[in-house]
Amino acid sequence: MSRRLTAAWILSAACLWGWPAFARPDVEEGRDYVLAPPDPAWSEPDFPLVVVIAEPGRPLDAVMRTYRLLTAPRGALLLVMQGGDAAKLAEALLAVRKQFSVRPNATILIGRDKMAAWARELVLQQRDVFAGLIAIDDPGIPADLPEGADGLSSRLRQAACLLVSDAKRLVGNQEVYKKLLAKGFSAALTAVPPEQLLGQLGAALNTLLPVPAARTELFDPVTKVLLRAIPGWEFVRSDQGLAVAQRQDNPQAFKVEIAAGTLGKRSFEDYVGATRGTLQGDGIELLEDQRVTRPEAPVLMHSFRFTDRRDGPERAVYWLQLGVGNQLISFRGVADPMQFAALQQAVNMLANAMSFNAPPPVDPAAPPAATHP
Repeated sequence: MSRRLTAAWILSAACLWGWPAFARPDVEEGRDYVLAPPDPAWSEPDFPLVVVIAEPGRPLDAVMRTYRLLTAPRGALLLVMQGGDAAKLAEALLAVRKQFSVRPNATILIGRDKMAAWARELVLQQRDVFAGLIAIDDPGIPADLPEGADGLSSRLRQAACLLVSDAKRLVGNQEVYKKLLAKGFSAALTAVPPEQLLGQLGAALNTLLPVPAARTELFDPVTKVLLRAIPGWEFVRSDQGLAVAQRQDNPQAFKVEIAAGTLGKRSFEDYVGATRGTLQGDGIELLEDQRVTRPEAPVLMHSFRFTDRRDGPERAVYWLQLGVGNQLISFRGVADPMQFAALQQAVNMLANAMSFNAPPPVDPAAPPAATHP
């Protein structure tokens, strides 16, 4: 967003929301808004930006902690501030764009309840600023809402996800859905049980945010593990773990799911035992349960091989778990049984290519280091 565009927005927002035309409020990080950067694993030089509009009175830090669980793993910068003041929001966006390199045409606005309606109308008025909207339990369009308040047709390909966890608001959201379609949005309306709302929010963000580019190297900041792809392979982001490794020439051939974390108060033996317990159900035939390394080895390794006949065609699974101190990483490969040998080889090569306690890469969100002649 350019300063010129922002100034125009502040002026229009002043008229629309009751600000004096000369007002340009100063905003301050920590007081008026809070930020959360993306995880380094999926950061890119230009960040998509997710703006969450908190209801007045809600602590910004509490809202940030909830939404960061969704935005950080998806490579998005998160901004949280209270709603109701479009001029302040415009100034906050300008401040963030001065501080970070924000990807053009990738700003998503999220609101809930009354703030969903506020966010929705703001997205309609500022068609060239926001690429997408997630509205949670939007109260609907008032019958006396004047027509003609919407902005000009957008150069962006705008999309909206309407999530409804309150059944009483479903009819009102159907009207919102129709309005957004009429305004040229790609829109989806989903009724969701309250206990599944967080998962649906993640799915909506997957729809609206750009997909992080595949990597051939991937650093996990929690375990300080550096993953390196084997020749012809790459890492892609996954909701189920740190990443999925797949072949570049044929991503559907078979995949290796990679998870990383810390053991906490558990031992490596506890984790292996818990895994073993999940492989005792119907439809699973356990073929291998083997400690690969000696108990005193610096890197503990355990492998499982089993056939999974649950929910569809038979699948061969090779699951390799590694532990170093409190660090844990697992590689879980799934393939057609005829491809098991290639799958096992790929999993072992991926495990051999990684490094524990690797130095972190340069963080794209960090300011450049000072240089001296």
